[in-house]
Amino acid sequence: MPTTLSDEPTTDRWQATDTRALIAFSLGLFMDAYIFGVASVATRWVQVPTGLRTLLLAWAPIWSLVGAACWGPLSDRIGRKATFYLTAIIAGLGAIGLALSHPYWLILTFLAVLLFAAAGDLVSIYAMVHEVMPTRHRSKSFFVVLNCGNLGGLVLGAVALSTAGHSVTVQRWMVVAVVGVVMVLWFGARRRTPESIRWLERTGRHEQARREIDRFYGVEQYQARRAEAEAPTPTLAESGGGRTTRPNLRLQLYVAVSMTFANIVGFGLVTYVMGPTFFPSRTPVIIFVTYLTAVTAGLLGLLGDRLSRRVMLLVGYCGCLVVAIGALLAQASLRQSLTVFVLFLVIYNVFVSVQYLNHDALRTEIWPTHRRATFTAIVGVMANGIGYIGSIFLVPHLGFQHTIQYTLGAWVIGLVAAMVWFVHGRETGAGTSLALASAEPVTSSVSLGLEAG
Repeated sequence: MPTTLSDEPTTDRWQATDTRALIAFSLGLFMDAYIFGVASVATRWVQVPTGLRTLLLAWAPIWSLVGAACWGPLSDRIGRKATFYLTAIIAGLGAIGLALSHPYWLILTFLAVLLFAAAGDLVSIYAMVHEVMPTRHRSKSFFVVLNCGNLGGLVLGAVALSTAGHSVTVQRWMVVAVVGVVMVLWFGARRRTPESIRWLERTGRHEQARREIDRFYGVEQYQARRAEAEAPTPTLAESGGGRTTRPNLRLQLYVAVSMTFANIVGFGLVTYVMGPTFFPSRTPVIIFVTYLTAVTAGLLGLLGDRLSRRVMLLVGYCGCLVVAIGALLAQASLRQSLTVFVLFLVIYNVFVSVQYLNHDALRTEIWPTHRRATFTAIVGVMANGIGYIGSIFLVPHLGFQHTIQYTLGAWVIGLVAAMVWFVHGRETGAGTSLALASAEPVTSSVSLGLEAG
């Protein structure tokens, strides 16, 4: 018998389920970003030739690529929550192994296990935040979750900086202890969140969707949420901004891959590679200052549901390019003065944060629900595989000046993609529902058996 609804109108509102989901996703991003940066800190744990040190730096994107390629399609097939449980078990094994690792090859092995699991959780979270959060809070929620990823990097930088004068064993145990504590909190919070009902609907699991609605939302409240998600976006309708038809797949892939490549090269090389390669003693400082700035600038995300995604992408990529040009002109001062270098990091990462928040939102919200995790993974694999991993091995041969020039070139690629999307893409921010952002057909509540009487 279908669940019945009262005739009284119900407005959508934030629920306890949304709070629990936001906490769980935020803890997940915190841990994923923290784990991604561990390889850079681990360069201090072993004395190895330059080639092996570079391999350690490349280890994070390599296994993030492998993890995304495996977990993305699996998340679309078995569900977001089932993927979480699998990745949680694997991450736990990786954390224990890393704590007990001393030889270089064991550090590589268990870092790979951790990174592989984190990549799977990341893909699922990226898909699920858009799918479960209320429309009026969707962008803001996504930005808050992303900023908790910045917080993870900040805590890693603080741990690395505070233990820099201690033994390798002390630093390694401190690094792993944070992973353990966050994992316990993360697992507890995630167990109390629903599966993505949008994913259940799109994959024909209607009975399970009804059970999740009854358990976590209540039928009337969920119907109100669905009505809001399917309603036109007044802001866009009034302003005429953006497009509501889906651009072709090639255009979406070009824009998403180009922006992701620019982000991961422009951010990753400066944050994780330039320090160990050119300024080993500055590495903890670089990570700490970068993420402190990112967390602070990330507060802009609280306005996420009011801002145009297309405009903010232009602002972010243009700002990154301008600051990179400034760094190229002031390269001598950057090398000689830590103060100048820190000032550069602060200004640079303000704009990096703007593009990061908006580009990560765009590259995860424009795909159809039943393929969201898969396409998110494809974009990550292409951007990592095409550019970033090779860039890491290239940096030691480029030198400091040419590395900045290379980074500048990456931002040019990202800015061109942002301009293309501004002209030919649709608006996905400013309170746009996920249905419009992904240009999906509306799923009627009748398909869930939620019709009255």
